[in-house]
Amino acid sequence: MSEYQSAQLMGVLPLPGLVRRDPGGGIDLSGNAPPKVRDLVNGAANAWLPSQLEGLGGWEAAVATVGITDTAADHADQQDNSCSTMPQSVKDRLATEFG
Repeated sequence: MSEYQSAQLMGVLPLPGLVRRDPGGGIDLSGNAPPKVRDLVNGAANAWLPSQLEGLGGWEAAVATVGITDTAADHADQQDNSCSTMPQSVKDRLATEFG
């Protein structure tokens, strides 16, 4: 998934029930999609998320705020599906903040 596609995905969060998959893949942003979905998805990808990430120092800095300091590429040589496990630092932070 590209950074742009992940930013579009953020726009889905407020109205997931209205979002439909495009027959060719991805999010349907055609004229058939509800205008509110197009506004939220495009707004998240083109305005809101880029400005938020810039204010945080980039996506790496934003992700680091929850204790994730590596990328999937750092684990590419591992065969144990490491991306599906939660880093201990994230577990510790969740336990501290939410008990």
